[in-house]
Amino acid sequence: MAREAGAREQLLQRVMAYATSEGVTGKSLREIALGAGSSHRMLLYHFGSREGLLAAIVAAIEGRQRAVLAELAEHAQEPTQVMLGLWQQVSSRSCGRSSGCSSRSSGWWSRGHPAPRACARP
Repeated sequence: MAREAGAREQLLQRVMAYATSEGVTGKSLREIALGAGSSHRMLLYHFGSREGLLAAIVAAIEGRQRAVLAELAEHAQEPTQVMLGLWQQVSSRSCGRSSGCSSRSSGWWSRGHPAPRACARP
């Protein structure tokens, strides 16, 4: 089971990398699979459908954003720092179209605070 979960996660990461660089709007499951270096059958096996794959992508991104938010909250002294830090993470050029973020971004984090671990690229 753990091996299968690892394969699913690796495939999801490849799909997310493809989606980041090429987008998935208007692309078939076969096109997405080809771009991720897999087959549509493997995508169906792991995600059930194109909609299931898109839901997994959204869930992964949401999970990363929640982790970033939690880490920001841990280091912030006031709520506005949390929201500004989150905004900088999701809107930075190094993060905006990607599934992860750079290990350091400009603005609030560059003032002596490390970027959240959840924001580092895998």
